[in-house]
Amino acid sequence: MPKQVSSIRPKASLSPLSPSPPPTPPPTPPPTRTNSGNLVRRDSNNLARKDSGNWTAKLDSGELRCVCGKAGLATSMDKGPLISCRICGCRLHRSCMKSALQKVKPQDFVCPVCRLQKVDDFHPPTGPGLLRHEFVAASSVFSLAFTAQAAEWKRQELSVHLRAVLLSSCDFSGPAWPHRVTGKLNGKQCISIEPPVHLHVRREQCYNLTPLIRQGANTLDLRFVPNPEKPGTVR
Repeated sequence: MPKQVSSIRPKASLSPLSPSPPPTPPPTPPPTRTNSGNLVRRDSNNLARKDSGNWTAKLDSGELRCVCGKAGLATSMDKGPLISCRICGCRLHRSCMKSALQKVKPQDFVCPVCRLQKVDDFHPPTGPGLLRHEFVAASSVFSLAFTAQAAEWKRQELSVHLRAVLLSSCDFSGPAWPHRVTGKLNGKQCISIEPPVHLHVRREQCYNLTPLIRQGANTLDLRFVPNPEKPGTVR
């Protein structure tokens, strides 16, 4: 069953639970573009800036950050050959990204976390980038816990967005959600995505969670439901 990565980040998007710390962005303004939670600025500065392909800090050579949950330095014990992200340099198991690699040349591969960073061109990530992220299946119930500096983020005009991308893809496309999604932030309904109307294409988007963010600890509970007519697909 294809999987999906979800995340939350301040106004760039809330970013999903992350198996390992996300790469640190350079001091220059990040390009415009995690289902993810991340911080993003409300102004429109730098929205026209083009991605040079080098905005994400490169990870240490050999660092593994795979969707299967394996993280750390790659060793001879890791299963099969590895593939490297052309943006951040992280490495993933080719076997875990088999469906994505059928659509792109290995040298053009971009990992899910980097794609989350750029999924919304109107809300570029800033500050810590992805707050949390998680790799999950289309049928999942999971939580994303994160700590918010709500007062400081408000002063800096930052907000937190929720976003998702397909793990079966590896290009810089828009957000993608399962067939049905419901979510609660700190116990309050924050997102409800209904299945697309018959013979219609649903307009996918990222979701602003800022109004429900509170100072300190926050918990986002999400439920993904796949298409019962196509259980092997994300929608």
